[in-house]
Amino acid sequence: MLVPWFGCGNSLRKLQRYDEAIASYERALELQPEFHWAWCHKARCHALKNDRDLAIESLTQAIKSISISVLTSLRYRSVQQLLIPVQIRAFYDFSCTPIDCPECSN
Repeated sequence: MLVPWFGCGNSLRKLQRYDEAIASYERALELQPEFHWAWCHKARCHALKNDRDLAIESLTQAIKSISISVLTSLRYRSVQQLLIPVQIRAFYDFSCTPIDCPECSN
């Protein structure tokens, strides 16, 4: 079951237990490798740990996993805006308006 692992990862991330959160997201991705939100949050954890290369690797996977229909149905202005949480955008100094992932309250 995908949802418990993803939810556990989100809870661990909010507790700043990033290594454990990453492990939970990886379990979710074992069950559904194309689940872009898990890739996105995994990237967020890597960025919060200052693991730039791993954050970029996870974001690349998120971008590969997302479909155009998701972008258009959510009416996001760019892939960056959809996939890159506030902390990662600040870390890489992107010039788009900050917006958090619609699936978490942070």
